[in-house]
Amino acid sequence: MGGGQDFHSVKTREGKDLSVDYSNDVWQCDHTRTGVLVVDQHGEFLSRPWLTTLIDTYSRCIMGII
Repeated sequence: MGGGQDFHSVKTREGKDLSVDYSNDVWQCDHTRTGVLVVDQHGEFLSRPWLTTLIDTYSRCIMGII
């Protein structure tokens, strides 16, 4: 990868580097409001759903979607 940077690492919001040594060591989660509008049978707006994903940092495997 070059530059002495470990391939399996992640930087936190605070700028701290976390080493990821094995699968299930660090999971990343994202919670985002979708661009989908939910309406009732009359076309009245009800809500915009949220999408939550969990990803294993080491394997990049999707661990969950809600």
